[in-house]
Amino acid sequence: MKLFNSLWTKISLAVVLMIVCVMSLVTYVFTISQIKTQRAELRTNMGRIAKQIASIRLAETEGWYVYQDWIDNIIDSDLGEDLVYIAISDEKDSLAAFALNDEWLDLGNQNYLTLEEQINIVKRLSQGQVAKESVMDFDRQIIDIRWGREFLGKVDVGFSLIEFNDSVRRRLLTNLVLLTVFSFLGVIGSVVMSHRITRPLNKLSGAMLEVSHGNLDQTLHVSRKDEIGELANSFNSMIADLREKAIIEKFGRELRYSFRIDKVAELVTGHLVEAIHAESGALFLIEKRGKYFGARLAYCYPQTDCTKNEYPFSLQCYNVLKGNKEPKPVEYYDLQPSFINILEKIRQSAIIDDVHIVSPIVGNDRLFGFLLLAGKSDRSGYLAKDYGFLATLTDQATLAIENAILVRELTEQERLKRELEIARNIQQRLLPTGKPRVNGLDVSGICIPATEVGGDYYDFFMLNGNKLGIAIADVAGKGTFAAFYMAEIKGMMSSLVNIIESPRELLSEINKRLYASLDRKLFATMIYGVFDLSQKMLTFVRAGHNALMIKRHNQNGNVDLLIPSGIGLGLTDSPVFRDTLAEEVVRLSSGDVVLFYTDGISEAMSKDREEFGEAKLADLLRNAKNSETEFLQQHILKEIHRFVRNAPQHDDITMVLSRVT
Repeated sequence: MKLFNSLWTKISLAVVLMIVCVMSLVTYVFTISQIKTQRAELRTNMGRIAKQIASIRLAETEGWYVYQDWIDNIIDSDLGEDLVYIAISDEKDSLAAFALNDEWLDLGNQNYLTLEEQINIVKRLSQGQVAKESVMDFDRQIIDIRWGREFLGKVDVGFSLIEFNDSVRRRLLTNLVLLTVFSFLGVIGSVVMSHRITRPLNKLSGAMLEVSHGNLDQTLHVSRKDEIGELANSFNSMIADLREKAIIEKFGRELRYSFRIDKVAELVTGHLVEAIHAESGALFLIEKRGKYFGARLAYCYPQTDCTKNEYPFSLQCYNVLKGNKEPKPVEYYDLQPSFINILEKIRQSAIIDDVHIVSPIVGNDRLFGFLLLAGKSDRSGYLAKDYGFLATLTDQATLAIENAILVRELTEQERLKRELEIARNIQQRLLPTGKPRVNGLDVSGICIPATEVGGDYYDFFMLNGNKLGIAIADVAGKGTFAAFYMAEIKGMMSSLVNIIESPRELLSEINKRLYASLDRKLFATMIYGVFDLSQKMLTFVRAGHNALMIKRHNQNGNVDLLIPSGIGLGLTDSPVFRDTLAEEVVRLSSGDVVLFYTDGISEAMSKDREEFGEAKLADLLRNAKNSETEFLQQHILKEIHRFVRNAPQHDDITMVLSRVT
């Protein structure tokens, strides 16, 4: 009973039954198809003969005897070997001509047929009067004879099927023999095949039982290429997928609460190297250095003592990796000229002797880094599924690295924000906190940085003899560098203004000191003037700065633009600076207004890229009805804001207004 319940027995019986049925069906269909095809060909040939005979037009002949010659020739030719008779009837269905092949007739002892007997036999055959035993051995084809639409008669061709039926019987016998032989071979083959099928299935059953108990260390070694082999491969793939799923879940759990980039780099590198069984791997993170990039080694595995070097990383390299998010063989990147150099440097550093895979880490259209992997530890080579698994793990790693970098950047931004806020407060303290109290002069100043800290500077200096010094300066650029040099200029001014009285000599000394400490890519422009209120005079110098504007109260508000010669501070320490710096003395009257300003006012830009301009500033000063310094200051700022509308402020805005009272 167990034998009949076994899979081997069931498969064997099923295969035997299937083979017998299929072979019988195929034999039947094939044989019937052949018989029908050959019979159709025979009828077609006979019909073709009848049509050829019927195609002779009686109207062009002298009588029916022409048909007689034709059919006699056909009967005697090779075409007529299967023909029994050919009969031609006229339009009244009278026999007009005929030919009889007596080789197909059973004449008994009679050796000769009279004409009357032949006509009688032809008529009987054309009327279908055939012996019962010969019905299956005889067939006819009838074709009308027509001249246009006129019916002239018909052609009746009778032919024998004896040889055809004999060939059919021989073919049936041959096919039955072949059916028996192949059925026997099929039974033998089914027994062998069923055994080959059930043996790996038994192995699969045992492996599945182990998996159900939680043991995922199962692999079926089946060399077959058929469905059983595919089933075994599917089982192995399923187990591999389960292992990968377990690895992914574990990887995700460990990354979930890791936000330090060094810890994330360690986890990512170690897990990915072990997950795809690579010999070694190294993770590089992309660091932006101004306009350039650097590829910094973040972690390597299993050798963890690698020197964390940083390699130059061009924009072309960045774009190549950012555009290829999937892991790819290193040969792909060896064809990219922009990436060859960095790969060669990495190989020379012995971090990885033989790079096989480059896996970019890309998220939100940003390249965070890339992972380099050596060959497999078993030297088997990477398959397509390895690349797919690596892509999945890399996606997880990308999220973790992106989050860690984001946390680091936010932390850094918060730190910089706090530092810039401190710097802004310090810078604001370096600027005057109120108006200087000087008899005969109303002064108002303001500085609005474009960023948290700026490079514009203004200051007031109380001098001996009822004199007031006013300085305004603009360090090229903005931000922390400009603010640093602004503070340096203030320190120099504070220390020298009471020592050197001449504005020209003072700025010459400051230029000499500033040149020694200023970055060669930076410079500063400045106006320094001294108001002598007892004499109502202004003595000033201009070191490459904007013009000095004076609104003349006694001249209907006309505005003078004073631009004495002078080059910027820090450009050179040669005598050229002192020689080109002109000191100018201006006489003032009560009600005159003096405007010191930086290019953040004259070059304030609208959304249409149009500048405010010195002419518009001079018109504002000229047309203002109120000459009080605070009113003028707010009036100018209001007009600038109206001009630029919502365009962002691109430079520091600084001005000092002084009115002689």
